[in-house]
Amino acid sequence: MKINMVAIGNSEQAFVEKRITNGVNIIISDDNDRGKTIVIQSILFVLGNVPVYPTSFDWKNHYFYLSIDVNNSTIEILRKRNQFIVIDSKNSFQIFETVKDFTKYFDKEIYKLPQFIKNEKKETASLDLFHQLYFVGQDERSTSNIVNAGRYNKVDFLNMLAFMKYDYLTETGLSEKINKLKSELKNLKIDIDKKNKSIKYKKRLKKYEEATNLVEVEKKFKRVRLALNKRIKEISELEKDLARLENFMSTRDRLKNELNSLNKELNYGNVKCNDCGSKNIIYSSKDDSFSFNVSNSDIRRKILESIDREILTTRFEINEKKSLIREKINDRSQVLVDEGLTHEDYVYFSEFNKSLIDYNDELKELLDIKDSLELEITTLENQKKNSSKESKLAEKKILELMKKEYHYFDNEGNLEFDSLFTKRNVTHSGSDRQEFMSAKLIAINKFLELPFPIIIDAFREGELSTNKEELMIPRFEKLNTQVILSCTLKKEEHFSNKYSELKNVNKIDYSKNEKNHILSAKALKEFKEIISKFNITL
Repeated sequence: MKINMVAIGNSEQAFVEKRITNGVNIIISDDNDRGKTIVIQSILFVLGNVPVYPTSFDWKNHYFYLSIDVNNSTIEILRKRNQFIVIDSKNSFQIFETVKDFTKYFDKEIYKLPQFIKNEKKETASLDLFHQLYFVGQDERSTSNIVNAGRYNKVDFLNMLAFMKYDYLTETGLSEKINKLKSELKNLKIDIDKKNKSIKYKKRLKKYEEATNLVEVEKKFKRVRLALNKRIKEISELEKDLARLENFMSTRDRLKNELNSLNKELNYGNVKCNDCGSKNIIYSSKDDSFSFNVSNSDIRRKILESIDREILTTRFEINEKKSLIREKINDRSQVLVDEGLTHEDYVYFSEFNKSLIDYNDELKELLDIKDSLELEITTLENQKKNSSKESKLAEKKILELMKKEYHYFDNEGNLEFDSLFTKRNVTHSGSDRQEFMSAKLIAINKFLELPFPIIIDAFREGELSTNKEELMIPRFEKLNTQVILSCTLKKEEHFSNKYSELKNVNKIDYSKNEKNHILSAKALKEFKEIISKFNITL
């Protein structure tokens, strides 16, 4: 992925940055608060990251535009708050109402998001976790944990790295499955013990040929009852999801009909506001982030195309839910079949606890099941160990690369690299922290061959020395990827045209920007032209 252009604006003022090129870009200024952080954060914000802007910047009332190249195709994205509009060569024009919806698009069209085990289940990485593979912001820096640690932690980050390199997750919920099997084995051993102590047989039932153990009958029907209740609950949850999807489909159909109706009315006459007489008709998205003038037939057509895609996707999800419901209903019936019961049997024995099979045969069967469970548990535990092994191997390989990079730009440095995350009581600060972060991003990029730019805001944090900086920049130049850095220069450095002598570095100077106010009316016309293809009304 390559960054082409980023723009920020509203109806009154804007800022457009289109000087970013391939290779290494350094955004500089001779003072703080000239807009470097706002521009860099806007790149990540449009790509679905959480907003981390200076408190003085009212990001909620601005539009953010980004142009990127992905696999030789250009994708343009416009974001306001949590809503996105995307224009690409495949689907032309798409609207996403939430970050979750945009994440699905990102996963499908921009880059397949990695997965890892979280709370015993396979989970797809969120965009804010994924972006930390190649981005370091100015704020909330820490060498001891990920940014915005909460739902995710550094273990999740390491597991994500391992999956991306080794793709080791062939089973979902390994620990959950192992614990479940161990629980079954524990209960099975109790049953076996009871069988061994049992000396009595229960009265034969007319319906069955063999004598059975009352305790086993009770356990059997308890097991069946729990299984049936579980499936009933699953069906109920699926039916709720189905109702939600059908309701969404209904709203989309109504909106489509209204727009089509408007199309007919405009063909046969005029529609205008009864209060002011205006013929401009506005369609607003869910939280009013985007507004479109649907009086324009071309805009209306594009919105209808986007709605048609939403309807098609939702119809597919509805059919999928219906299929799952049918599957669960069949599965519910199969529970009885697998236990050798009819519905009448279940009703009868739910009321009367009766014995079923011969003691000796059942004991043998239980022992066979025990052997099978123990073998399955051993197999899964070995697989789980391998998953942990792959995660440690990934970290080891990255640490080796980190050490090499670190010693390239600080051959006398004494930092220790025992983990990708330091212990809390030994968190690096100053230039050590910046060297650690830079070495880490370069190492991850090399290890994964990640097709994303490296982006570091305030890359000279902690008074990084000129000598180290001069050794660090060539390491970025050697990467086969775009690099975007930012830094604040000292007055004498800016006066001496620092970085101008570096042939392979694109210097972008923000010193002339107004302090604490990067947006201006001068760029508004260009901004409006850039986003005009999105057909929104500012």
